Amino acid sequence: MGVLLLAAHGQQVKPGPPDSDPIFGIPYNSAHVHFETAPASIARICKEARGRGRVFSLYAYWKQGDDEYFVVSDAVSDETGIGVVLRHGTDCYETQAMGLIWGLNRTAPQKGTVSIKVPETALEGLASDLLRRYAIAFGGKEAFLRAVHHLNHFDPADLGPVLGRHFEEYVKTH
Repeated sequence: MGVLLLAAHGQQVKPGPPDSDPIFGIPYNSAHVHFETAPASIARICKEARGRGRVFSLYAYWKQGDDEYFVVSDAVSDETGIGVVLRHGTDCYETQAMGLIWGLNRTAPQKGTVSIKVPETALEGLASDLLRRYAIAFGGKEAFLRAVHHLNHFDPADLGPVLGRHFEEYVKTH
């Protein structure tokens, strides 16, 4: 069932399709759920993310040494989003968002195919940051957890060992 909104001058405007996040697959309306905008350097440096005017939402971020880890998505990205590792601010390694969350970042950077393992400490940082950002975006921890619990067939094990554990602890401290 579609909903029509009335615009100024009596015009009917159909709302666009809902967005969905790349980790949980929660459908949301970006007019009400706001994720922070990712740094523009991702679209400038990363081959798969290039495109004029691409603006990415930032779902998770962690910096460790010279490496920066991002989970991002935009209207052009497929539903899996993009996992990005920036090394030294110039080398970009890209994979699916869940590949990064699971810690297996098999990528094809500009210099050839490479496989890098994401350190456990970076996965811990990404998991903590992701849960914090989701709570903010959905208007609080309770609203975020309600959105997750409305999903069919949700299993924290699908989030990978680190994020799955963090999510279970997060729910217990609710």
